[in-house]
Amino acid sequence: MTSSGAKPVLVTAPPLRPDDFYRPHLAELGRAPAVARSVVDSSSGQAVLLDSVAVWGKSYERERNGKPDRSADGIHACPQGAARFTRWLLGELRTLHPGFSPAEPEKWAGTGWSADDHFARC
Repeated sequence: MTSSGAKPVLVTAPPLRPDDFYRPHLAELGRAPAVARSVVDSSSGQAVLLDSVAVWGKSYERERNGKPDRSADGIHACPQGAARFTRWLLGELRTLHPGFSPAEPEKWAGTGWSADDHFARC
């Protein structure tokens, strides 16, 4: 990737409330941020780590400011949480790449996808 000028950006996963699938993998999930940090630290500046704890916090929380942020399944994000995460991520990418100018959230956050039946429990 470095020959093309690309720089990988690793983003830590949000905390979750483990279900039967994730429960056996909690140790690996717990180590993932440190492994990502190690990869970035050994990359001689050729990779970047963005820690999503700035958005999600350190532990799973379903609601934020009285509104569903995460799905009741403990894994997925609700539209509000997805939009909040995306706004944060785009801001981080703008900092890394000052010429990057994504659409403002008002242009995409309420454009119909959030009314999809997938999010009925949000």
